[in-house]
Amino acid sequence: MKWRIIANWKSRLWRPDSNKRVSGIPGAIHLADIFDLQDAITREIIAAIKVKLTAAERLRRQATRRAPDTEAYDLVLHGVNLLRRFKLADAHKAKALFEQAIQRDPAYARPYALLGLYYVDLWRLWGKGRDKNLRQALELTEKAIRLDDSDPTPHVIAAQVYQFLREFSTSMAEADKALALRPNDAVTLANLGDLLAWAHRPTEAVTVLERAIRLDPFYPPTYLDWLSFAYAMGGRYADCIRVAERGIALAPDFVAFPVDLAICYASLGRLEEARRAGREVLRTNPRFRISAFAKYAPFSDQADLDRTVAALRQAGLPE
Repeated sequence: MKWRIIANWKSRLWRPDSNKRVSGIPGAIHLADIFDLQDAITREIIAAIKVKLTAAERLRRQATRRAPDTEAYDLVLHGVNLLRRFKLADAHKAKALFEQAIQRDPAYARPYALLGLYYVDLWRLWGKGRDKNLRQALELTEKAIRLDDSDPTPHVIAAQVYQFLREFSTSMAEADKALALRPNDAVTLANLGDLLAWAHRPTEAVTVLERAIRLDPFYPPTYLDWLSFAYAMGGRYADCIRVAERGIALAPDFVAFPVDLAICYASLGRLEEARRAGREVLRTNPRFRISAFAKYAPFSDQADLDRTVAALRQAGLPE
């Protein structure tokens, strides 16, 4: 059914009188129509998982929305710009801004959610205090949901926490709530895509990550890593390699890109290239070990973990 809606939209998108093209889609296509296509696919996904909001629920959600304090809103915007740099020092600065926003407007839900993302990243990106930070993140996202459950962001962050805690059914329930609320900002979409790639839902992960990258013309290289990994989990190894190589051009010392390449080259049986990628992993992170990766990686599906670990072994990475 999903492919039928894509085919229908492709036929509508063809405009022979235009000279514009969008990479990866045949024919001349307007960029605005691509967003319509993504929205159509998202609606199809939501229908497939049967997540529906009743009219009464929609009215209740609308009634709870409120305009935040303008200064608090500005603090959040500045904090997001810092957080998306994926540098620890900038993340600490973002944390301070989110806390200031909460002081300015304690009823404003979004800074609670983004402060929760800060604590997720302390574990996810920098390996600091897993249980303490995930617990703090969950408390903040629950507070944000109580204040405004029409915002998909805290549901995404809660889903990430539960994924790392290996509470997979709860994680997917939160992810489906976020999808039903139709996130439309790059930060939320990118984090949702990262989650879905671990959760054995690679097609949806690719959809939301590609949209996040389109929405943010200055997207960080991390988004390309998450997209490359989502392609790998979906068996789209050529796409994985293409995106990972683009990421390396932007961030040559980011270890995640050669990890993605090692997985994809090994999966394609191109072992010489896989081993070259494996050596690059160790150049950027000499302490990389398969056992540590397997312990960290919150795969919902054991087969995904087994295939990934086997590929990393074929790439010559140490146990």
